[in-house]
Amino acid sequence: MSKKVDKVDTIKKKFKKRPVHYAPIGDFNGNPINPRQIKSARFSALVRSVKESSKFMEVRPIIVDEEGVILGGNMRLKACINLGWKEVPYDVAEGYTPEEKLEFIIKDNNSFGEWNPDLLANSYERDEL
Repeated sequence: MSKKVDKVDTIKKKFKKRPVHYAPIGDFNGNPINPRQIKSARFSALVRSVKESSKFMEVRPIIVDEEGVILGGNMRLKACINLGWKEVPYDVAEGYTPEEKLEFIIKDNNSFGEWNPDLLANSYERDEL
């Protein structure tokens, strides 16, 4: 066995994939205090992204609290509805206090980083972005 295969096996053992849960779209409650908005051009790009890379939804599912209120993924859920999906992957943030839920919502919707234009230009094709 090669060292590369050994490393992959070690990584798979160390980082176990969490099970993916699915629920009907109607089971979720939009968050009335979701601080994010999305303009139509960006929403169209999000819909296209979800359609072209639907399996990414499994590694970044909709995050809800115990009552099904969306803490993260309101816009992705809207994109899934637009695409006619009947169910979506989700995960539950259990045991969060109301303050922690608000903190999650803000941090999930905040982009801390900045794009590296040189890396983008040299590593990706324009239509991939």
